[in-house]
Amino acid sequence: MSRWHAYEFPLNERVRTFMRLEHLFARVHRHAEGGDPWDSRAALTGLLEILAILGRGDVRSDVLREMERQSQTLGRLRNRSNVDSARLGNILESLDKLRGHLDASEAQVGRSLKSSEFLAALRQRSAIPGGTCGFDLPSLQNWLAQPAEKRRMQLDRWLEDLGALDRSLRLVLMLLRESAAPTSEVAQSGLFQRTLESGSSFPLVRVLLDDEDRRPLLMQLGDQPEHLVDDERGETERRLVEQQKARPRDERAGDRQLLR
Repeated sequence: MSRWHAYEFPLNERVRTFMRLEHLFARVHRHAEGGDPWDSRAALTGLLEILAILGRGDVRSDVLREMERQSQTLGRLRNRSNVDSARLGNILESLDKLRGHLDASEAQVGRSLKSSEFLAALRQRSAIPGGTCGFDLPSLQNWLAQPAEKRRMQLDRWLEDLGALDRSLRLVLMLLRESAAPTSEVAQSGLFQRTLESGSSFPLVRVLLDDEDRRPLLMQLGDQPEHLVDDERGETERRLVEQQKARPRDERAGDRQLLR
């Protein structure tokens, strides 16, 4: 188990979308493994939420651009003596391979899900509170009555249709999270604030708390003044803060007040 518990705050809409999709993919994978019909219901709901996000913009192109940016940034490290060349080579190879798969799937990402009449009916009824009862959706009731293995196989097929995007997002976010070294910070009286350099751009703030020394906290992160409150004693807490740089044209560039 990891020693650190991470609180994360994305600082631009692109990374927010990536992290929401990451959360939904993890949720769908978790419930798709279950054999209970309620697990299958939860997995279907997650798939519909993924489709809703994909329908709002060209997420695939955003991921491809971020992968290209990361490839160029990491490629410039090849000749540095203090770099693990084997690990760097593996990461660059993974980026190239996944970028190729995602680029080749221009008309394929989510195609079988988008064309499914079953999911279309479920999406329409899901907008109504309680609208997925058996009398509303006999097709869903029939699907849930199938053996667990058959439901898992169908969910796996739908997930594989989104597999290139899922795997690419995981790598992109892993590289974002690991692209900066953490620093040890102290929140005086429960409050920490920092002004970022003018002209700099940061996609993500991470606050890491030691799992062995955590107390009940009300954690608030934001690009406007917020307070970090210790629920028990109001004492100063020690924090590890990661600030990570994004591409220069990031839409949320500039001065920000970041409170952990």
